[in-house]
Amino acid sequence: MKILIATDGSAWSHDAIREAARLLPLKDAEVHVVSVANLVPLMMSYETTASAAALVIDREVAGAKIDAAKAVALLTELGIPATAHEREGEAPHEILALGAELKPDLIVLGAHGKNALERLFLGSTSDAVIHHWPGAVLVVRPKAS
Repeated sequence: MKILIATDGSAWSHDAIREAARLLPLKDAEVHVVSVANLVPLMMSYETTASAAALVIDREVAGAKIDAAKAVALLTELGIPATAHEREGEAPHEILALGAELKPDLIVLGAHGKNALERLFLGSTSDAVIHHWPGAVLVVRPKAS
């Protein structure tokens, strides 16, 4: 079994990893982790320079690498070997693109628990992946407080 786990470094993503480890035979699976540096168009003002924009992009890319490494470390603690992947772009598109390359049996994501208005304006990575991935998707919702 091949599994792709998407992470953004959040507590929700780590909960999704733990839940996937609890529910699935991950120790016997080929596990891949992806984190996406969300490089949305930068709002440039007259005072913003290209070098300032480059710093923001570098920070986003570094953050994605750290998020992927943390997810792999968590999986390693759980006794599950995994391979990290970092991508740049819009999260749903990049998760689906990597899925098309790897052809996993399952994609695992954490949900952030956005309300309907937030989803309308901000979008939902899990919704986009569910609606565009032809295979199985496990979305782990936040635990109720």
